[in-house]
Amino acid sequence: PRAPLARRFGAQLLRRLDQALGRTAESLAARHPPPPFRLRRDEAEPLIRAEDLSAVVDRLLAELCRQLETAESGARRLELACYAMDGRVHRATARTSRPVRQPARLLRLLEGQLEGCDLGFGIETLVLSAPETERLAPTECGFWQDRAATDDAMAALIDRLSQRLGPERVRWMAPVTSHLPERRVEPLPALHHAAAEVAARWADWQPPPGEVLPLRLLARPEPVEATALLPDYPPAAIRWGKVLHRIVRGEGPQRLTPEWWREAPPDDPAAPLARRTRDYYRVENAAGQRLWVFRQGLYDGAGAGGTDGKPKPGWFVHGIFG
Repeated sequence: PRAPLARRFGAQLLRRLDQALGRTAESLAARHPPPPFRLRRDEAEPLIRAEDLSAVVDRLLAELCRQLETAESGARRLELACYAMDGRVHRATARTSRPVRQPARLLRLLEGQLEGCDLGFGIETLVLSAPETERLAPTECGFWQDRAATDDAMAALIDRLSQRLGPERVRWMAPVTSHLPERRVEPLPALHHAAAEVAARWADWQPPPGEVLPLRLLARPEPVEATALLPDYPPAAIRWGKVLHRIVRGEGPQRLTPEWWREAPPDDPAAPLARRTRDYYRVENAAGQRLWVFRQGLYDGAGAGGTDGKPKPGWFVHGIFG
């Protein structure tokens, strides 16, 4: 009976019983455990100068890195919260491309965000944590400078550039299985893709046999006006912008067909070019400049701009050999 229980213990007991039996909803506020690597420092005197704040952060990083070394781990993300006397909170976050436990290197990543902060009446509490870590086992160094030192220097450079420019602006170029030149590589954020991963993709990549590519590939093929004496022959002259290039020699064609099995993204500006056959030529103008040009479409009567309504073949410059 509920009435005697309510008179003796109050309504709270009945509510808890209903919640335990599922008759009444019970909202639970989950409490997330603090990161395993977390340090807090309360200052007896507020930190007013930026130099003093940097020195305290340096000491916190040294202690944090000692904990990481004991756990054979390295930080992938750091969070620093500086609580000021006036109630404001200055926060700084740093990400790394690989596990790190070097205080000086981590301090450089955080200092860039703390520069110019108005400390007001001073900082009284600092909380430093590493919510994302990875295993970082001790490494055996060789007598001479080994590959590990070079990898560490590269990772440090990536971290600094990513912190200053943004994580999406520092990228690796990784190969892609495609025979279209503009699709053979893709940019990958260096902060989220390890150098070993990209190196493995390059090691597995094999260029088509006998292919010669230009030193510089244009971001997008640029249209030109071309004069060709015969179909499937290199152009005799091309007008690129306002400059007329008279062609003295040419090699080709190298035919590339569309990748019918791959659908281009709707926002890809090169999608229209990827849907038609291309014939590439290596040509040299009278000044000795060598260009990589292609004709989009075929002179086969079905795409020559006749009465069938199909577009006329067009010419483009796609690269420069030198």
